[in-house]
Amino acid sequence: MTKLFEFDNYKNSSCPRTALILGYAGLIPFVVSILFIVLGIDFIVDPFKLLMYYGALILSFVGAVSWGFATLNVTKENNIQEYLLLWSVIPALLAFFALLINQTLGFFFLIFGFILAFVVDRKVGKILSVPCWYLFLRLRLTILVTSCLFVGLIKNLLLVAQN
Repeated sequence: MTKLFEFDNYKNSSCPRTALILGYAGLIPFVVSILFIVLGIDFIVDPFKLLMYYGALILSFVGAVSWGFATLNVTKENNIQEYLLLWSVIPALLAFFALLINQTLGFFFLIFGFILAFVVDRKVGKILSVPCWYLFLRLRLTILVTSCLFVGLIKNLLLVAQN
């Protein structure tokens, strides 16, 4: 049985600086939303919705990365391309449905989607020649994003319980 977190495969040694900067910069709306939620700061937009909408947008983007992987290193002997093309739309569909259902379930959908997307990326990384830095960055970003979404979920549940 393979381990989900084999840390030798998640080294930062060759992670391009631009990828690190842009990856972590993409966390800004998550962190700002959580700060507004936790501190109770009024904002133009409901910070819960901001967190949900941005989470759905980023989850869709994460799925699109698999579409890009589908165009790489494909041979006629394997069906990874077909699998990746099919998979690549699943995160966007999860994100779409997360915005249609009630907010509590929506947070669950997004958290599930990000975790599932990482698991798929990890499996794809073993099959295709995905750079180690990509999995390094995806693991950290996934942990931070799902943590923000989890805080949003908990605060949402507390608000629902109060009403």
